[in-house]
Amino acid sequence: MRSWARSMSLVVAVAVMAVAAMAVAATPAFAADSIFWGNYNGDSVSYAALNGSGGADLATGTATVSEPSGTAVDLAAGRIYWTNYNVNEISWANLDGSGGGELTTTGATVDVPWGIAVDPAAGKVYWTNYGDSKISWANLDGSGGGDLTTTGATVDEPSGLAIDAATGTIYWANYGVGSGTTIGYASLSGSGGGDLTTTGASVDGPVGVAIDPAAGKVYWANYGDSTMAWANLDGSGGGDLTTTGATVNAPLMPSLVEVPGAAGAPSISGSTVGSSLSCSEGSWDGDLLQSFLYRAPQSFAYRWSRDGTAISGATGSTYTPTVTGSYSCRVTASNFAGSTSQTSAAVTVKRAALSRLRVSPHKFSTAGRKAHGKCVKPSRRNRADKHCQRPIKLKVRYTLNAASTVTFTLALESTGRQADGKCVKPTTQSQHGDKCTLLTSINGKLVKTGKAGANRFSWNGKLGGHKLHSGTYQLTATPTGGKPEHTTFKITR
Repeated sequence: MRSWARSMSLVVAVAVMAVAAMAVAATPAFAADSIFWGNYNGDSVSYAALNGSGGADLATGTATVSEPSGTAVDLAAGRIYWTNYNVNEISWANLDGSGGGELTTTGATVDVPWGIAVDPAAGKVYWTNYGDSKISWANLDGSGGGDLTTTGATVDEPSGLAIDAATGTIYWANYGVGSGTTIGYASLSGSGGGDLTTTGASVDGPVGVAIDPAAGKVYWANYGDSTMAWANLDGSGGGDLTTTGATVNAPLMPSLVEVPGAAGAPSISGSTVGSSLSCSEGSWDGDLLQSFLYRAPQSFAYRWSRDGTAISGATGSTYTPTVTGSYSCRVTASNFAGSTSQTSAAVTVKRAALSRLRVSPHKFSTAGRKAHGKCVKPSRRNRADKHCQRPIKLKVRYTLNAASTVTFTLALESTGRQADGKCVKPTTQSQHGDKCTLLTSINGKLVKTGKAGANRFSWNGKLGGHKLHSGTYQLTATPTGGKPEHTTFKITR
């Protein structure tokens, strides 16, 4: 087998590249969406960006890299693992280029290791021993490992393997011809296993397996008769894939790339005219690295609708409605295999309405007395103390029918005269006009985020950097997209 593997080293490297495709997210050492592979003849682990910007050899530090064959990526830990076919070591390196080392495999067999798979949730890495036909494992924390109990299953020159984490089952391809080539499986719990029923499918020198748990299928590559085959995980048999138009010549190590799987519809936050609506991405099935199944979304597109009709140009994750109606957003997730869409539940958008606006106390006096180092409200007890000016302390209360941003503005009330249908300052010309309330706007504003229901906040009487003086004021509260509401209060000395 060793001479066969050397003669097929280029194919092995290409197969590992296919397995690694789409498995890696952005890290400091390389670009997002990168591909990794082991160079069997070059004794190195390399990567390249899928966007065509190039690649490099990964810095592996003191880790052994000797005829690397299988590779597996643990994204959560930021590591890549590989089997060293020549020296019987399982090695690892950090994806950020900070080096690596050898995994502690005490208690486990490492004899011409070939295929490898990582189960991050279980904290284990598994590999096939082509040399003495065993399936072995080691803990990712470096505490050693062991050999898996495979009683009842064929283990004959096993090549690639894959894990169905949902059922706790591991599958492998038996390349060996001594016992007949088969697809074996075993429970990760150590209770043994068996050979999968493959009736209807070709099994001729299989090298590598990949699992689609949702579809209930396992796939493998037949090096012997150059076919791609599959079988149902429930033991009801399988078949050969139609590969018309594609080259299938001694295939190795398959991997699966599927369109994103919908796991939960997006949702909309916000519900008022003039305020931004935000559409979440929704939930999507992630990659199953241990199964060599890649399906995570690479990009998202958005489309907003009102009353069932698409809104022209509304293709962002947020949208600000200008009219009432029933709004929904559709999110389309895409990857190299295609696209899948999910639509949110409809949200009724209405105009924000504010009510029950009031300021308390309605009349606030700044007159105070100095007592115990503080300026406090006058009382009989402190009437002999020194005069002082109390800081303004007000409470503003209001009610909203829906969450909304509210803008507060202020105007000083004074007595004016009617002239030409307007309330103006008293002058010689307007002194005979009817009296009216003249409002003089004060520079500045307060902006508050209000919730549906009752709201309140404390106010020190400052606006635009200026402190309020004595007078009667009109406070105006305007919810986004809604009508303004007014109330008055008085400041005295």
